[in-house]
Amino acid sequence: MKYLLTILISIGSINISAYEDLMLSCEGVGSNTKTSSINLNQNQTFNNSNSWDLNNSTSSAGSISTKENFSATVTVFFSEQGSWIQIPLSLTSGLNKMSNAFKKDKKNKWDMYNVSATEEEFKGKFKLNILNKPQVVVNRFSATMIMDGLGNGFNGKCKKIDNNKKQF
Repeated sequence: MKYLLTILISIGSINISAYEDLMLSCEGVGSNTKTSSINLNQNQTFNNSNSWDLNNSTSSAGSISTKENFSATVTVFFSEQGSWIQIPLSLTSGLNKMSNAFKKDKKNKWDMYNVSATEEEFKGKFKLNILNKPQVVVNRFSATMIMDGLGNGFNGKCKKIDNNKKQF
């Protein structure tokens, strides 16, 4: 009886994070938040005597945030030996775009960390810069991917790529 109980406990505690290498191409909608500064200057004001006061001026400063949506394709590779994600330049910040100009390899690939696999989903993070560490979640049943970062995101439908078979 103890032997049977030991076997059942060990079967129940088997780590389901073991998985085969998986490469996905996900097409969908990416988004970026952009902030612009605004300076408003008014050189003339209307005074109490119903005339224009040309010597008095007012100014205001502020910022406006806008969200830009665009079509994008993201490639993600999950492997126990090392996972990575490849995102288009349009999903990166200005800092990443400038640093990419000096790279020899401009593939926009980032290594993923904290990668986990369950029966339901693959999950991991990657570091765009010191502040922006987007999380990637791929649902195994709906074949959808969500990437959520600081000011950027992606939502798309994924197809499995057979990286052992050439397309042409």
